[in-house]
Parts: sequence; structure tokens; C-alpha cells
Amino acid sequence: MSQCAQFSWAAGRCDAPARVCAAAIDLGASSGRVMVGTYDAGDGLNVREVHRFANGLVDDQGKLVWDIESIVREVKAGLSRAAELGATTCGIDTWGVDYGLIDADGRLHGAVVGYRDARTAGVADMIERERLCEDSYSRTGIPRLDINTLSQLVAQVRDEGPISGDLRLLMVPDLITHMLTGSCATEPSIASTTQLMDAAVKQWDPAMLELAKIARSSMPVIEPLGSDAGAIADDIAAGMRMVRVCEHDTASAVASVELLPGDVFISCGTWSLVGVERDAPVITKEAERANLSNETGAGNSTLLLANCTGLWIAQQLKPELEQELGVDLSWEDIASAVASRDGASFVFDTEEPSLAQPGNMLEKLRLLARKSGYEGSLGVADLFRAVYESLALRYLHVIELIENVTGDPCERIRLIGGGSQNAALCQLVADVCGRTVVAGPHEASAIGNLLVQMTAQGAFETLKEARVAVAPSWCPTVYVPREERAQSGGRGVPC
Repeated sequence: MSQCAQFSWAAGRCDAPARVCAAAIDLGASSGRVMVGTYDAGDGLNVREVHRFANGLVDDQGKLVWDIESIVREVKAGLSRAAELGATTCGIDTWGVDYGLIDADGRLHGAVVGYRDARTAGVADMIERERLCEDSYSRTGIPRLDINTLSQLVAQVRDEGPISGDLRLLMVPDLITHMLTGSCATEPSIASTTQLMDAAVKQWDPAMLELAKIARSSMPVIEPLGSDAGAIADDIAAGMRMVRVCEHDTASAVASVELLPGDVFISCGTWSLVGVERDAPVITKEAERANLSNETGAGNSTLLLANCTGLWIAQQLKPELEQELGVDLSWEDIASAVASRDGASFVFDTEEPSLAQPGNMLEKLRLLARKSGYEGSLGVADLFRAVYESLALRYLHVIELIENVTGDPCERIRLIGGGSQNAALCQLVADVCGRTVVAGPHEASAIGNLLVQMTAQGAFETLKEARVAVAPSWCPTVYVPREERAQSGGRGVPC
């Protein structure tokens, strides 16, 4: 394939190739996988998982860190398999906010500390209390949060001293890209999660860098979506090149589907991101008070969203409950148990700070149940029904905030990501939010990742065209609110 055909966004569109094949590295907080996607105009988009591996934070001398070396080894194994299957490009998406530092020789300097580490506790409040940058929202469109890259840098400088100007900061997907190709750059979607990027011009903001006490020279160049990030080493995947996709997994997930007027998305995985896709940032006092983020999406769009706790609570709860009960619980068993209950024994604020930290999730939920006034025993159905219904109530709260801030109604929910496979959760979201839920695709992040690559390869002229072209390749499940379902006699059904 010619260079022009491979990277048509950068070099100008060529004739669309008849068939394209690409690999998506989709890295989540609990697992990672490499997916191979093949698109043929006559056969649609076919996606298959070729490598999966466990991921998670590990304790390193009292800090919660990512094992980057292990992640890279697994990614290389997946890319080797993808190359055997014909993939000519790859791209990576991960969670946001976390970063690593590399030295002048390109070696990792120190650990890559995760956003759940306690070092940032109270940092965002301190920044606000001391009025260190009162106009940060108007600059970045990002609310003050302890997990933000800005807060992490402030905490690092406080604990470890100044960051040397010889070091280069790379977000997690950029760090992995660097280890695969030697490239030292980033792209707008992952950069927008840092609270360091000017929301209007999509470049690093000098005032925010000064607050973070990091030199401009230490920040990577922000390159366009779809640009070439270099060649993968031949001993890993001969002939494969890396493409800069939407490296923030939320942006990749949203890139997978065509959102219609009135659609609100819920990207549901370990985290839940609830938002709408807009043409420009919404930087108003109302948006700031609502704690809404303006993150960059594909095609320079803005994702106006709130970051909520997602299936993390359920993921932490399941093994603890299995150990206590001495049984293995499948997610299907849990869904059936939840569906058997007409209502939750208790509900709680899913943003309760203690729930963000790993460990003792079962005891935390029991405590929240007692605080709510519930004194009965809590079985599988009680606990997971409470988790799912509480998540749905949080989603409703965010949806109403977005409606109030934008003045536009959110009439339909597009629920994408792993949570779209959870029928019990999807139905509760429809019932609690009083809106039809269109669930799927569950591989949304990988699909959005692939569509950017395939547009860069020349298979599509625009991402919008790509979204429309591949939509018939999967069949979403539609969940109708219970009241509407009772009136019509229908149920949530595929397509």
C-alpha cells in the first residue's frame, strides 16, 4: 500500500482501498486487549480479539503504579499476532490523566503512578482554596479534580521536588507508543484530559504549565488525529505503522457511533462517562458549577461530559462477595438476580470518595446501607441491584445537568462499551432515566480506534462516513422504559 493510501488525512485522499486491516490496542484499567478489524465495503467491519491480558494497579513501595513494562510486553505479543493476520497499522487508546516521564535517552524515569493513588487527595481543593489559578476552567474547560494530570504534577513536585527540564512528559498511550516506535508526541483527545491544554486552540496553556511547575520543553507536541506515529519494530510486527487515534478511550468509544440530535452517550466501563457531542466547548459559569468537562473528541469535536464512577464498584464487589460466600458468581447470574428484584433495598451516592479506593468494597456498601437506614441482610441481588440502580440515578443526574447547561433536551441514550452487555443495568438505566436506551457496540473503544485508522488508510473520506458505513455491522439492543413497555406490551429487543 502506498504512503498516500496509508495516511490519507495527512497526505490527501487517494482511491479507497478495497480492503483494509488494522489493529486496535485497547487498554483499560482492569484489562487490555489487541483487536484486529477488517473492513470490506461488501462485507462491513469484522472485529476479532487476538490477545487479551490482565491489567491493574500494583503497590510499589506504598504507591499505586502501572506496570508499564508488562503492558508493553503484552502489547507486543498482540501486535505480532495482528501482523500475522494482515494488519498494516495500529493505534492505541487508554484511560486519561496518567503520565510517565522519560529522560534524554528515552528511558522511563521513575514509576507511572495511577490516578487512584492517594498522593493527590485534596490537591484540587488546595488549588482552589489558595486561588492559584482562578480562571483554569475558562482556559481548559476542565473542572478541578484530584485525578487530573495537573493535580498529579502538583503533588509530585510537592513530594519529590522540581521536575527536571531534561525530562519529557508522555501520557500513558504516548509512553507506550514511544516504547514501540520512538515517537515523542501526543494528540488532542488525551491532551484534553490533563487540565493543561487550552480548550480553544488545542495547545498547551502557559499559565497551567506554570501552575504545574513543568517546562514547556517537557511537554510533547500535540499532533493531528490520524497522523503517522512511526514504524513498529520489524521484530514485533514487520511493516506495521502506528497511527495517532483518539488516545483517550472515551473519545474512541464515542467515535464508534453516529450520534443524532437529542442523543446523550454513556460510555460505560470501569468508569462511566456521560455526555453529549458538540461542535465547540461550553465554557460557562453554569457548566463550571455543574462540574462538566470539555474534552476533545474526533474531528475536533467537544465532548461535554461528566466523569462518574462506573462498573468499578461491581468489579471490586464481585470477588469479595465470592470469597465470603464460597461460590463463583457469573455476571449472568448476577444480572438474573438483579432483574428478579422490583426495587433496590438501598441506594447511595456512587461518587462517595471511599468507593474510589480499591479494597473492602463489600464492607463499604454495607456501611452505606446502614447509613441509609437499611438494617436487613444483603445478598447478591440486594447488593448489585443497589449498585446498578445507584449508577442509573447518577446518570440521570448528569443528563439533567447537561440539559440545564445546554438548553437542549437529551431524548435518547446511546450506551456503549462493556456495560452495554449488562442487560440488567441497561434496563434500569432506561427505567430510571425515562429514556430509550440503545445499547452497543460493546467494543466501542476498539471500533472507534479502528475507524480513525481506516480513515487514515483511505477507506473512508471522513470519520462521519466511516461511522455510517460500519453501523450495519452490529445490531444494538433497544431497552424501552418500563412504563412505556407496559403500555405497548413490548420488551427490550435487538435492533
